[in-house]
Amino acid sequence: MLDNIDIQYRSGGTRLFAIEKYERTLRKVVERGHIKLHFFVRLDEIDGSNKRAKFVGFGEQNKDHEYWVDFDMIHVTPPSLRLILSKKVLWPMRQAG
Repeated sequence: MLDNIDIQYRSGGTRLFAIEKYERTLRKVVERGHIKLHFFVRLDEIDGSNKRAKFVGFGEQNKDHEYWVDFDMIHVTPPSLRLILSKKVLWPMRQAG
């Protein structure tokens, strides 16, 4: 069934998951599912009525490259809360002792 589905993963990051153990497992899923990976991109706009999403690159190879992607289904998640908490809450707490 996956042979008939075009699955794409886009992320502002450089990899699928920060923890190496999970990254290795997810890479196997990507390979098995023929999932196309796109890194150093941000979602800029969603045109829901026309089922398309606008992405903008910010990496060395794709800086300022804007493009639209048509979709039947899109799943969007916010940035990792752990990273935000680490910088804003945990780091100052550690410094305070």
